[in-house]
Amino acid sequence: MIRIRSQLVKTILIFLITFASSGCGPGPQLPFTEKNSPDNKFTFSIAISEPKKILGCQFCRRPFYVYATMKNNISSEVFNVFEARLENDGVPFSKQNISLRWVSRNTLIVCLRASDLPKKGFHVSIEKNMSVLNLDNC
Repeated sequence: MIRIRSQLVKTILIFLITFASSGCGPGPQLPFTEKNSPDNKFTFSIAISEPKKILGCQFCRRPFYVYATMKNNISSEVFNVFEARLENDGVPFSKQNISLRWVSRNTLIVCLRASDLPKKGFHVSIEKNMSVLNLDNC
């Protein structure tokens, strides 16, 4: 009797750990957009990952995750620039929700716009060192 209870408790515990670890957080990263700098020295890439599905929560508002990387086209080095959450209302993202614009040969602006939430963005500069500043109302 005690042995059966012990096996049952182990089985339930394994199920709960598996369920809890697989239901939350981002899914796989999918390429969204990329643009070369005006002098073609750098390539800035954006990838998104949709939230994993949560059982019984088909209509829950869950964040998408946005990942930005910069590749030095001369040395082939890749740098992580930022990771951000972007809340959405269940509508798939389009080029209107995430925009990327080079404003000079070493400065770019990335705007993240969920359809009904405040806009946020990032100002990325790659002079001698890379700097990333937050932008409000991008």
